[in-house]
Amino acid sequence: MDENKNFLCFDNDTGHLTDEALRRLIAGELDELSRLEAAEHLSFCDRCIDRYTALLTGDILLDAPDTLRQGVLEKIRQRLRRFYLSKYCSMGLAACIAMILWFTGCFTMLTTPPEMVEDRSLSQYSDGFSQRMEEVSQNFSQSLTRLMEQILPERSHNQP
Repeated sequence: MDENKNFLCFDNDTGHLTDEALRRLIAGELDELSRLEAAEHLSFCDRCIDRYTALLTGDILLDAPDTLRQGVLEKIRQRLRRFYLSKYCSMGLAACIAMILWFTGCFTMLTTPPEMVEDRSLSQYSDGFSQRMEEVSQNFSQSLTRLMEQILPERSHNQP
């Protein structure tokens, strides 16, 4: 046990575990405090964990062939594309629904105080909704037409 106190677990220059500390950790020769410190360091230090696993296995780890690596990277890219596409499509759909509700005046009914709301039948609400939807579609159509005229000015001059 006195021998454990005379050696350094960590290299003073790099802060990594020493080879002696790794060897003693594997052999079970470290005291409890040194084992805990080594375990904590191994939990976040990739360099030391690589050295530790190399000592444990005694084998050399092989790199994956480039063909395998490319296939795995392509699958990861596909999954990321699918994830972001579904995420952005959901957000876009939610934004469209919110805009439709906003332009049709659904939110104004929620913010109007009850004493200011007049008694209206359901048919009056549906008529107002239909008129508002017609206005929104006309405004959208006109905006789209103007945009297309700006993008393709030669087509607007050629039309009768």
